[in-house]
Amino acid sequence: MRSFRKTLSLSLLIFFLLQADRSARGFEFKGFADVTYSRSSIDPALDPEGRNGAFALGQFDLFMTQPLEDRLEVLAELVVESEKSGESFIDLERLQISYHFSDTLQLHAGRFHNILGYWNTAYHHAALFHTTIERPEFLEFEDDGGILPVHLVGVWLSGKIAGAPGEIDYGIMAGNGPSLENYDGRYTLNPGNVSDKNKNKAVSVNLTFEPSFPTGLGLGIFGNFSQVPILNTALFTPLVDQVDQSILGADLFYDYSLNGSSGLELLGEYYLIADKGSESNPGRFVSTAYYVQSGYHLTERFTPYLRYEQVQIKEGDPYFNALGTTDSNHWIYGLRYSINPSSALKAEVRIVDRVGKDRYNEYAAQWAFGF
Repeated sequence: MRSFRKTLSLSLLIFFLLQADRSARGFEFKGFADVTYSRSSIDPALDPEGRNGAFALGQFDLFMTQPLEDRLEVLAELVVESEKSGESFIDLERLQISYHFSDTLQLHAGRFHNILGYWNTAYHHAALFHTTIERPEFLEFEDDGGILPVHLVGVWLSGKIAGAPGEIDYGIMAGNGPSLENYDGRYTLNPGNVSDKNKNKAVSVNLTFEPSFPTGLGLGIFGNFSQVPILNTALFTPLVDQVDQSILGADLFYDYSLNGSSGLELLGEYYLIADKGSESNPGRFVSTAYYVQSGYHLTERFTPYLRYEQVQIKEGDPYFNALGTTDSNHWIYGLRYSINPSSALKAEVRIVDRVGKDRYNEYAAQWAFGF
């Protein structure tokens, strides 16, 4: 409770300070949150509380931008999260300073969402903006059990090149490499906010083409290259293993609703994750993950949707073995009702297949909003 009060007090202090300053200095401040109810038919041996059904506070997202001059801008995103223990804490999810040389070249420094695919660059921490209740499971954030490096601390070059055929967006990032670290009996992915566990920096690239016609269509390719140490802090010699990781992928998105109030929404991303083991665990392990999501905007308010996700892990991969990741399939069927641009209701049925472990259903409803 004490931790929650500290978190709440700090959040309110930040809120009022920013509100007091925004009119004087042109500061843009927005907040987002959600409340979700979920219940599952999972085996109680795997999750004793899953069948009970529960309400949960989602992320309380504070988004801020501040132009310092015509070409210079600061962006920050603070998220208050609640844990099952009842404790709450603040995460600094994004913090970047940007200099805009032109539309074709911008320089950023700080902590960003990695330029991996469409979802991680289009949707951030506010559930209001994506059609579904949750992100694809394999794209969850690192502190929520994510298996891919979706954050990066370093520098980033980006820009847009426009022409008659369409527009090309590009990005190149370099920064601290991730690591797998075992502090409390399980491994989690650490994006390296303040340190790098080796001399090799992580590099990410992204190239997206949006043709002039049809409007709303985009095709992208991306990659991330890093050396990932696997560390167990309980051991006298903490380095357990190390993998050279290459993530390659492609994405496609199409939103016909950009042309009107109704139409098709289509998203898809495919990831190939190649992990090359060290001398203690030699070999090259190639795993895959992808999702396909479609929705149809019946009106400005109603959007039925469905999504299929699949993860296939190569047996013996030291990276995914440490994380405990196994093959899985998800089918998601849902309906979104937009009350207005700042508030939406969503309802979903999910069929989850943990291959070789359990197959169960989940039922969830969410009210997401912004202010």
